[in-house]
Amino acid sequence: MMRSIVEFGLRQNRAILSLLVLIFIAGISTYIKIPKESFPDIKIPIMIVQLTHDSIAPEDAERLLIRPMEKQLRTLENLKDYKSTAFEGGANITLEFNAGFNAKEAKDAVRDKVDIAKADLPTETLEPNIIEINTSKFPVLTVKLSGAVPQRTLIELGRTLKDAIEANVSEVLEVNMLGDRTEQVEIQIDPVKLENYAVDLMQVIQQFSANNVMVNSGSLDTGKGRFPVKVPGLINDVKDLFDFPVMMNGSQVVTFKDIADVKLVYQDATSYARDRGQPAIALEITKRTGENIIETIEKVKYVLSQAKASDQWPQAVEVGFSQDQTKHIQDFLFTLQNTLIFTLMLVIGVIVYSMGVRPSILVGLSVPGSFLIGLLLLNAMGYTMNMIVLFSFILAAGMLVDGAIIVVEYADRRMIEGVDRVNAYKDAAHKMLIPILTSVGTIAIVFMPLLFWPGLVGEFMKFMPITLIMTLGGSIIMAVFFTPILGAMTAKVDLAHYEKSKDDILAAQNCKFDEIKGITGKYVMLLEKQLHHPWRLIGAGISSLIIVQVVYSFLNNGVVFFPDTDPEQAQINIRARGDMSGLEKDALVWQVESLILDMKELKSIYARTDAIKGGTKGAMDKGSPPDTIGTIFLEFDDWNKRRRVNDILKEIKQRCAGVPGVILDVSVQKSGPPSDKPIDIGLTGTSLDSLMKAADILKDKLVALGGVQDVEDSRFLPGVQLNINVDRVEAAKYGATIQAVGGVLRMLTTGVKVGSYRTESKRDELDVLLRFNPNYKNFDEIAHLRLPTPLGSVAISQFATQSFSDKVGTIRRLNGSRIISVKANVAEGHLASDKVNAINEWIEKSKPFSKDVSVVFRGEDKDQKESGAFLGKAFMWAIMLMLFVLILQFNSFFSAFLVLSAIVMSTVGVFIGLMIHQIPFSVVMGGVSIIALAGIIVSNNIILIDTFDETVKKITDVKTAILYTCAQRLRPIVLTHITVILGLLPIVFLVNIDFVNITITIGDPAMEFWQQLAICISYGVAFGSLLTSFVTPAALMARHKFREKRRLTKQALDR
Repeated sequence: MMRSIVEFGLRQNRAILSLLVLIFIAGISTYIKIPKESFPDIKIPIMIVQLTHDSIAPEDAERLLIRPMEKQLRTLENLKDYKSTAFEGGANITLEFNAGFNAKEAKDAVRDKVDIAKADLPTETLEPNIIEINTSKFPVLTVKLSGAVPQRTLIELGRTLKDAIEANVSEVLEVNMLGDRTEQVEIQIDPVKLENYAVDLMQVIQQFSANNVMVNSGSLDTGKGRFPVKVPGLINDVKDLFDFPVMMNGSQVVTFKDIADVKLVYQDATSYARDRGQPAIALEITKRTGENIIETIEKVKYVLSQAKASDQWPQAVEVGFSQDQTKHIQDFLFTLQNTLIFTLMLVIGVIVYSMGVRPSILVGLSVPGSFLIGLLLLNAMGYTMNMIVLFSFILAAGMLVDGAIIVVEYADRRMIEGVDRVNAYKDAAHKMLIPILTSVGTIAIVFMPLLFWPGLVGEFMKFMPITLIMTLGGSIIMAVFFTPILGAMTAKVDLAHYEKSKDDILAAQNCKFDEIKGITGKYVMLLEKQLHHPWRLIGAGISSLIIVQVVYSFLNNGVVFFPDTDPEQAQINIRARGDMSGLEKDALVWQVESLILDMKELKSIYARTDAIKGGTKGAMDKGSPPDTIGTIFLEFDDWNKRRRVNDILKEIKQRCAGVPGVILDVSVQKSGPPSDKPIDIGLTGTSLDSLMKAADILKDKLVALGGVQDVEDSRFLPGVQLNINVDRVEAAKYGATIQAVGGVLRMLTTGVKVGSYRTESKRDELDVLLRFNPNYKNFDEIAHLRLPTPLGSVAISQFATQSFSDKVGTIRRLNGSRIISVKANVAEGHLASDKVNAINEWIEKSKPFSKDVSVVFRGEDKDQKESGAFLGKAFMWAIMLMLFVLILQFNSFFSAFLVLSAIVMSTVGVFIGLMIHQIPFSVVMGGVSIIALAGIIVSNNIILIDTFDETVKKITDVKTAILYTCAQRLRPIVLTHITVILGLLPIVFLVNIDFVNITITIGDPAMEFWQQLAICISYGVAFGSLLTSFVTPAALMARHKFREKRRLTKQALDR
């Protein structure tokens, strides 16, 4: 069939060349235009149901909001876990689905369940809000505006820029403004004047509501015309409020200016922000799904530059950027592109040396051709260019030449034998089709189980098998279609190269192995001696496997989930306890911030204080400890201009060690999908006292264990709650109610909304709030507050007393049970898996908790075990699939198992590499590397055994047939293995060659993430090539000797 295809291609050679050129042009164009991003756009299988109920207490939110909602939501299909959080003012329920879920169907199902549960919620609860978490909605850039200017200037400037970006950059989905404060009108009443004028608060509210309306009174038809009639009564200016009548006192009209001050103010600050010590606000830019992140950010920066160049721009305002993914992505792409170019140069250089210039051109074309075919397929599937896809290209670089090398090498030999180039390449395409499909297809097969990797890690890593399968498919097309056709049109025997290898080729063909020179000759002669005792070679291979495994068990460096890399960003959570005001919290944050402002290695220092945070909504939403009062976001200088991040963070902790009452909790940007602290242990149960005691015990054990830092727990924060205890009987004597008391108290705290108004100068409608003058905000004034009653104004102290009690903080639940979490980071030089195993062993032996407390290991440990279990299953499925393909090809169980045995033996190289480089085994990268290694190793074993099966039909002496096969296949085996190793070598040693600036750098963090995978594969392939070259021939010889011995024994018995 392939001969016919090649003949057709030769007849239509212009069309075939045009098709190849079209693939290259379309592929290059796609590479330029395809959206580029750092991490892949993955669907996070999480949805959040937000419930808001003004001023509801956490324990009431648990009882009235969470439980009715959980009752319905827990029956959702495909639901993995549900976590609930009750806090002052509402509750959240986080739903985690199994990965690969249909987001639209899941959201519709959640909405249906929420609609059913709404009937059981209090009437005062606002409409539940369903939020779908999506990485494409994460900010790609944060614009910071800072300077010594009034806050109103920054806010107005931020709003203007927000509108300009959303209007002029179509790629932007939304701009979220952090630090924006809503304006409102406050009527600040003096309680003393209120009492002097005997003004009834309820009367004031009713009077305002009844006189701040627009009344349409229909239309008046006079017979001479029809005229609409309305009574305009809406307030249009703050000044109108001063003369607003609130009551009549005899003949005197009492207005707001008599009893209150009217002010246009911002709502009470919920946070404070600074950029390098200057007051700031921030604009978070989110791009639309599928848009090019680099182009989007460039357009946003252009809009900002235009605004900054205008005359209206305040000179004191500076613009800064953080979380700018443009430079990170460009640097990462540049690094991997340089690595790819260097890899191709090494690969083609080896091929030129081994096969000559003309064959190397044919082989070299298969690499970019395969890449571009794979890229076209990825783009057609809607995928973007990201770090996973780029590294997959690098990993594939050494694999893509296998098929082309096999075809060109075979055709080259045929031409040396005197066959013309057309027939030589026809024969190569025909004879090598099945081995190529089997060998390259086997590599693709081993990656197929990874497509079904569950969880967030699977969604993150699935781009590797997809990219490799698409690219390997392209390599098959190049090897069996384009390469034979191009070779039949252009190939010539490289005379210089031919003269060097002619004698060796002829000697091998004539089975005169002692006349072969060079490495091949030495190899054949060594192999010939060893084949006298094949079991020695087999025993040496098995012994090396056992010895290395035993040595590794003593000299291993532990296990990690994902490899650690030097991050570009870090976050410092500033923790402190106590019922502090927002200004007190901000003062503590400033103390820490001021101590690090002079550190030149910090490119960006953005601090934010959460004025109302402390175990409530903010703490939960941001994943920070409950006692976090503020956060400092750090971005570091370029990796080659600074120390390692761990050293910088150590200095920060040393500088801030003297700040009293403050704990610094540091978290760094991690490799792989987003995750929390590596140690995350949940304690679940029904008894709150038992959970609190268990959390104390566990936290003390973690600290005593050593090697951990930033230990935290989610227990209630210590705090004080003020209770106004109303005596209902006494209150009834005055006609007072608890609701009326609460209304008066609200006048002292947040104020009461009495209406709203809008003016042409304001973009939004402004709320009008009634509240007591801020000067009366203290405990003493509560006792003096007076409540209007049917018997007149009465002091609250007549029927109510004050008391203090412990404040109930955030209540957390997991799958219907209360949970307290204990989390920690691990210190440098320690592994999370070791600490988790030690804690698990301690719990099983000592039984430190009461029987009603259950322990749940979550976070990295849970993900690590799930990924490890899946990769084990994926490896077994890959083996089974390969076994089926091999039996289908060879129709021999021995040949199939011989090929597969190479996989197990090659893992020796993996563990040797880990010990040499002294790095821990990564569950994800190490597991993927072993699966990838399986496909690479078997491909050459397949071709070796297939060639032997063909040779032994012509050469009856098995030993001679083995030596002939090994002499023929040594070059392609070594070439394909060397190309794989050379392709990964720059990443193994973290070497990056800048071909533009002609510089070499070592230690680029962009490569650190992939270093272990490269080490495992390169060392595994190196050992696997020895295995294929010696142990496989020995096994073939051992089989022959066994058969021969059995035949002779049978003959003897027959006699």
